Amino acid sequence: MYYICKFRTNWSIFDDTGQSDQTLESGDIDKIKKYFAALLEESKILTGLQISAIPPNKRLPVVEPQEFLISKIFSKWVIFDGSTQTDRWLDIAEIAWLKKLVPELLNQGGYTHHLLATTIQPTKLLQLSLGERPAHPNKALPKAT
Repeated sequence: MYYICKFRTNWSIFDDTGQSDQTLESGDIDKIKKYFAALLEESKILTGLQISAIPPNKRLPVVEPQEFLISKIFSKWVIFDGSTQTDRWLDIAEIAWLKKLVPELLNQGGYTHHLLATTIQPTKLLQLSLGERPAHPNKALPKAT
């Protein structure tokens, strides 16, 4: 799983452990805004999305509004927008960018890959912005007293 987050004006990508892999460049930011605009709230200081792999032996979920499903079946790649219920083929440049952005999600062998892009839960977004690393990745942050 990867988290792509905007904190004020800086964009970063994190792996599933919450470790910052890299700060994103303007070209990557523009593409993220182009493909996943429905998941982002540009006017907010904190915004982001998460991209997770769906195991090949698992049934595909119903794609809800504000979710995107990216699928590779044999050699064809497609992106499905849950809001508009439309899909389109990805071109070679888009596929190369996606492989560069989330390489660990796509490095398994096989003919089929499915990625689900969704919004980040507010507590996880806050946790990433503060740089906190809880012992359990799904554990909520303690509330201020």
